Amino acid sequence: MDGQYLAVRAGDGVRRVDFREILYLTRRGRKILLETDEGEISYYQDYQYVLSLLDERFIPALGSCHLNADRIKLMRQGSVVFDNGQEMRLSRDSFSRAKNAFYDYIKTHEALKNILRAT
Repeated sequence: MDGQYLAVRAGDGVRRVDFREILYLTRRGRKILLETDEGEISYYQDYQYVLSLLDERFIPALGSCHLNADRIKLMRQGSVVFDNGQEMRLSRDSFSRAKNAFYDYIKTHEALKNILRAT
């Protein structure tokens, strides 16, 4: 684990969900839904509180859906393809918003890597 995780109390257990495991998160009512390689994890928590715990890799797609940019392999024709092959369809507006945020994210990280290489 890279030290960045969400503490999740689901059912009768508690677990850590490393940020790297999360493909995307969304909200259904008061429930948070985390989509991971292992499947969906759902638990009750305030969505805004969960967002405050996340870092810049989680980009907005909808008002209550954030994608893990580090797990996105490709975005095209209204679909997000994650590094595990899972695909997610978005509406035209949501796709446009997410695609722009993803581009900004990868350009920023590309520039940071170049700066670090130069030093």
